[in-house]
Amino acid sequence: MPRAALIDIAANPPEWLTYPESLTLFEAVHSAGGEARFVGGCVRDAFFGKVSEDLDVCTDLHPGSVMELLQAAGFKVIPTGLDHGTITAVMGTRKFEVTTLRLDIETHGRRATVAFTKDFREDAARRDFTFNALSMDSNGRLYDYFGGVEDLKAGIVRFIGEPEERISEDYLRILRFFRFFARYGHGEPDREALDACKKARLHLSELSLERITMETKSLFSVPDPYQSILLMEHYGVRKALLPGKIYPDRFRKILSWSSDPLLRLVTLFGADAEWARQLSQYLRLSVQSQTFLEKLCSSEIDADLSERELKRLAYRRGVSVVRAQCLIFKTENEQVGDQYLGYLSEWNVPAFDVKGRDLLTLGVPTGPKVGQILKQLEEEWVNSDFSLQRSELLSKAQLLKP
Repeated sequence: MPRAALIDIAANPPEWLTYPESLTLFEAVHSAGGEARFVGGCVRDAFFGKVSEDLDVCTDLHPGSVMELLQAAGFKVIPTGLDHGTITAVMGTRKFEVTTLRLDIETHGRRATVAFTKDFREDAARRDFTFNALSMDSNGRLYDYFGGVEDLKAGIVRFIGEPEERISEDYLRILRFFRFFARYGHGEPDREALDACKKARLHLSELSLERITMETKSLFSVPDPYQSILLMEHYGVRKALLPGKIYPDRFRKILSWSSDPLLRLVTLFGADAEWARQLSQYLRLSVQSQTFLEKLCSSEIDADLSERELKRLAYRRGVSVVRAQCLIFKTENEQVGDQYLGYLSEWNVPAFDVKGRDLLTLGVPTGPKVGQILKQLEEEWVNSDFSLQRSELLSKAQLLKP
């Protein structure tokens, strides 16, 4: 699919360039004899008209000096990664990550031994992809040392230098390659990069689950990651990341119906219950998310439910679970799936209006009998299509008390 033409950011400078906080930051650096530039994702995204909230700045001043001068200029300064030259500068609602120019002396996966430099090109050369090395100074001048703009125009995701070397510095770059291809790539992918990703794929197991999870969610959040997932499958990266049988056709369909990365992921793997139970070995999800996915995959939706039956089911399993199950079901039977979703679209989940204290007031003794009666009453209420009134339920409770 053809991509929209890139914006000329020289003629249409990004708005973050003239934020008052940006002007204050750059003036502070310049007054100390230094130079600063916006760099990386915020510059790249500006070509697509996106105003990034992640504002990265690089400077040739030493981090200690940067901290002092920005504090004097009114910023709150946080030494988030001082050993690697990074501080976070906050003013009002604006946050800037400011990093001193550096080069990697030795890399240890995510960690690296760095030396500071005054050379902006040297700093750019240590980044992953050509379009992530773009930078822009306070006057709006763009610096593109490795052809990043041309690669963006052509839809090429290209490593700076040798792909194998870049990947060996941080194996998460394997997943970043597929995420950026999903977002910016079109046409033929870079074969040298793909071969390097294939060769290094087993090293993904060396990364922390937190980093793997963050990058996986980002990949599945891209509007259309279908082609990237197929490439990952073809080059053996998908199995190294998440084993299990996949269902590409179902996955392709749900991309148009849901942007939820976890629901997309579950659909790719066929909402398999055993896969969901084992997912914690490969991704670090919150307890809430993991529980939701296991519940989602623990049962299915039948193809011949009436509206009454579906609503009862939704009440018992949870509406969010059943709605998600309906979306997954829709990938196999779109007509019935849409019908089910229509049943639930404007349905307000009713609340069961009898509490344990109501039964105690009626004279039910404290203990397990309270819970047993509540459960029986709620079941009768659900089976009545939620029509039994509170007074009717309390009358039934009178008959059930010991």
